[in-house]
Formats: sequence, C-alpha cells, structure tokens
Amino acid sequence: MRLFYQKSPAQKQGLRERLKRAKDPDYWKSLCPDLHVGELLEGSGEAMPRLDEELDDAAETMLRTGYFHFPPTVSLELCGRLRAGVDRLREAGWPAGFLWVYDECWQLSRLPSVKGLLQRHLGEGYRSISNLWAYYVRPERGAHGWKPHADGGLHSHHRVNVWIPLAPSTLDNGCMYIVPRDLSPAGFVEQLVSGGPADFDVWYEALATSRALPAEPGEILGWDFDVIHWGAVCQGASEPRVSIAMEFIGAEEAPIEDELPLLPAEGALPDWKTRILCISKAIESYSRFEPDLLPHETLANRLHAWSLKPGRSSAR
Repeated sequence: MRLFYQKSPAQKQGLRERLKRAKDPDYWKSLCPDLHVGELLEGSGEAMPRLDEELDDAAETMLRTGYFHFPPTVSLELCGRLRAGVDRLREAGWPAGFLWVYDECWQLSRLPSVKGLLQRHLGEGYRSISNLWAYYVRPERGAHGWKPHADGGLHSHHRVNVWIPLAPSTLDNGCMYIVPRDLSPAGFVEQLVSGGPADFDVWYEALATSRALPAEPGEILGWDFDVIHWGAVCQGASEPRVSIAMEFIGAEEAPIEDELPLLPAEGALPDWKTRILCISKAIESYSRFEPDLLPHETLANRLHAWSLKPGRSSAR
C-alpha cells in the first residue's frame, strides 16, 4: 500500500526547480561536461568491432540459448565517461536512468556490432523500443538488481534486450544470471511470469542450469525477451554494479502499448522531448522494481505530460 501525503511549500518549490532543470538541455550539459547533448559525435564508440564470423556465431548461439556475450567491444574511454556521468547524476539527486539524456547512450544503441547482430537476429528494419534504463547496484551486502523475470512478460517474440556494463559486473557485486533457453525446464517461463505456485522440481532444475555472466566494462550482453534472467545479490564489493540497457523489436512485430513509441534504430538521434519521454516512462514503470524511484514518480508524471505537448524539442 502506498501512502499519500500533502507536500509542504518547500517540497513543491523543490519539485518546480527539478522540473525546470530536467527540461533544460543546458543544465545537463553543465552537470556532465564530458558528455554531449544534441551534438554530432564522431566515431562509433567501438574499440574492437566484432568480425562477421563472430556475429554469425553469436546469432546462431542466440537461436539456441536465447542470449549472447561479446568480449570487450565498447571503448573503455566511453564507458568511463558514462560511468562518471552516473556518479554525477546520483550526486545531484537524479536516478541513473537520466543518463539517457546524453548522446553517448544513443551512440551505444547504434554500435556496428550491435546492429550487425540484431540485423541477423531480428531482421532488417528492426526498431528501438522506448523502454531503456541505466542501473546502479550499491556495493553493499544484500543490495541486488531485479528479481528473476522475463522482459515484457509473455510478449516475447522477436524482441531483444542489450545490456552493457560500465563498471565491472562480478560475482561479488551482483552480476547477471540467466537460464539458457535450451536448458530452461518446460513451463518455467510461463510459471514465473504468471506468478503461479512454485514447483520445487522446476525451480531446482532452472537454478541448476542457470549461468552467471560476470562482465567487464565494454563487453556486451543480450538476451531474448523469453529468457529468464536476474541480477544477483551483492556479497560485499568495493565498487557498484553500473550498467545500461536498451530494447529492440523486429520490423514485422506489433508493439504492445507500454513499448510505444518505437524509435528508429539508426539515423538521427532522438530529439530532446523524446529522450525525456523515454526516461519519464521508465521511472513510472520501473519503480515497482526499484523502490528508490518512488520519490521521483511525481517528477516523472509531470515530465511525461510535458514531453507529449507539441512545441520546440531540439536539444541544440
């Protein structure tokens, strides 16, 4: 049950100021001067592009197991700037997901290696789903990512989640775990998504066949929507687990309502209001997984409404 209370004048003033800042591209530029908003960027951000045969192998593996794991691919320099951006956001009181105001996040969604794999797996003309996020798991014993789930529930056909660590994702700080599709017990996904009674034998088999996916900054992971995955519990670590995620859908697939709007996966980067729309939608949706987002829901509601109003949307 949620508690509702009357905001004080100081709290209302604080919300007005946060709204003003959130809508202003210049504020975000000043907050993270090493990142960019509405500027043309040179280069792809890849330090080690995957070869065609590697992309072919990854696409074949995805058909069988439902996931892929690229070795170091993204520039460590780019990962470092984004990781520092998350720290600056948190210091200023913003959720890590506001990292998506910056061009560099959208640059990651257009990496040649990501595009090459998704074209093989989803087909030409795939699109970006407007569900995106950045994650920060505190380096404290007991902290954790999201619990076991399948992205999008059972609406899973021809959809892929791409996940990139910006800091080391380790066994100690709560790396991702996954149940490969070819090892997943029959009915496990449906049982978990439906919230039905747990069958011990099914859960035992799923846990026994799960795979830990520790990853270094610049590596790229991804999985189909019908693959169960979760963020493990931190056992005590020296640094947080920081990562970024984005979702994609095949060209011929019809989106469900909470996936809209769909965005082009190449070409010009989304305009300013579209970025704010995606971030505000994510806060509204993901607060059920991340309780720390609950104090930001009113801000997200206001930003969501503002982003849908016609008017100037350029970040330049």
